[in-house]
Amino acid sequence: MGTSLGGLSALEAILPCLPAGFGVPVAVVQHRSVESGEMLLRILRRYSALRVREPNDKECIEAGCVYIAPPDYHLLIEGRPSP
Repeated sequence: MGTSLGGLSALEAILPCLPAGFGVPVAVVQHRSVESGEMLLRILRRYSALRVREPNDKECIEAGCVYIAPPDYHLLIEGRPSP
């Protein structure tokens, strides 16, 4: 999901509707300043039964987790390489 400054209210409406066993990962990209720190993460954790966190570089994403793009960072999700 991509959101801008007014997107917080949309996320506060959508995330509570996703059950704890939600079968797909959720990626959120929202305009954030570096100075905001973990404020968005703390807010969204109040509304979500899913785990809310920033992803680490090269991390495999998992179902049942909301990944929040870090500030000043382009989030790229790639498919897994073929065996």
